[in-house]
Amino acid sequence: MTAREGAVAIHDKHGHQLDLLVAIRRRDSGMDQVLDNDRSEYRQALDLAIDRLAASGREFCSDDLRAIAGDPPPSTHFNVTGAVVAAAIRGGRLKVVGFTRSARVQGHANRVCLLRGVA
Repeated sequence: MTAREGAVAIHDKHGHQLDLLVAIRRRDSGMDQVLDNDRSEYRQALDLAIDRLAASGREFCSDDLRAIAGDPPPSTHFNVTGAVVAAAIRGGRLKVVGFTRSARVQGHANRVCLLRGVA
C-alpha cells in the first residue's frame, strides 16, 4: 500500500477535500464549543485531576484523568475530556511528551497523548 492509498481525506458536506489547516481550525472550534457549553461539576473534576497529575511531575494520559474524575455523566458531552485536555495543552498547563494506548475497554486501545505538567 502506498502512502496515498492509506491516506484519509477530510471532506466538507459537498465532498470537497478540506485544507489541513481548515480541518484543524474546525476541530479546535468544535472543542471550544464543547467547553463554552459545559460548566459541569465533571469539567471541574477534570481540571482538578489535571492539576493533581501535573503537579506530580510524572507522565499520565486521559485514562489517569478518568481514574480520578470518573466517567462523564450522561448529561455531559462525550468530548469534554478531550476538549479539557486540549485546552490545557494550548494554555500551557500540559505538554505532550509521547503517545500510549488507552487501557479502557471503551477506548479499544486507541492512541492517546502521554502528558506531563509544565512547571
